[in-house]
Amino acid sequence: MAQADGVISSVTQVDPGITSGAPCFAGTRVPMQALFDYLNGGRPLADFPADFPTVSEGQAPTETRERSPGMSKGGPEPMA
Repeated sequence: MAQADGVISSVTQVDPGITSGAPCFAGTRVPMQALFDYLNGGRPLADFPADFPTVSEGQAPTETRERSPGMSKGGPEPMA
């Protein structure tokens, strides 16, 4: 459940004023779906921060471990 400030994990925020409330990387306007689409497209996780510079190198790997099941249909499974 989201806190009052919209931060739902250490790397995820939900704010109706940012991408219409879609889950985003905290402190950015980069939707979480961008990461899942990126990985599903065959791009390596290591390249994600270079293509989305407002996302820190630690946020993307953390999100793949922390994301809730069903947050992204067809998205990658969390890393072990």
